[in-house]
Amino acid sequence: MTGQSETSAWIWITDPDVASELSRPTLLKALGPFLGRELTISEAGAELGWTVKRLFPLALRLHALGLLHVSRVTPRPGRAIKHYTAPAAGLFLPFDATNFETLELALERADALFRPLYFRSLARLGLERGQRWGLRITRSGPSVQVSAGVPPGEDLDLLDAGAPAVLPAAWDLGLMLDFADAKALQRDLEALRRSYSGRGGAQAYLLGLSLTPL
Repeated sequence: MTGQSETSAWIWITDPDVASELSRPTLLKALGPFLGRELTISEAGAELGWTVKRLFPLALRLHALGLLHVSRVTPRPGRAIKHYTAPAAGLFLPFDATNFETLELALERADALFRPLYFRSLARLGLERGQRWGLRITRSGPSVQVSAGVPPGEDLDLLDAGAPAVLPAAWDLGLMLDFADAKALQRDLEALRRSYSGRGGAQAYLLGLSLTPL
């Protein structure tokens, strides 16, 4: 039993075992193409840039968890073609269905799903370019900005046309804004993200945006 209850186009995940499985970024990525639509394994693999051999065992695991099912079968000579879909267009995992003692720990764990992937990819990029990276601590107006980057004096302008499309994580500690400006920043960031979402392309990128009052 997967511990799911359907609400409109959403499925609530209430089984702790299923919730634990969804803490695997690779499994989440494998599920993505099937949310709200029907695809074959080869079609989903092509979208992800994965081979059928890589995606198939993950699809089997998702099927066992009740997060993927065969929607129809297309007959053909030899082996028939199976089409798969998730049970809904979206999943909601309430933190109180997990094993975390506090909401803070649950939120931290959710964020931690992707941070290792981000830092691993960023480190690999630095090694490929033969660069030494570290933390850069500077003042930005009344706040302190901490970001990853190359040593001072090294010629690397990440906004240069020939530089890699990477934005190291930067934290503005104490960014001072009126509420109206903070809302404008929130809307601008979300509008920018949406304008690029779903375009498709040759390279997969990981994007993370965070904003909260202190």
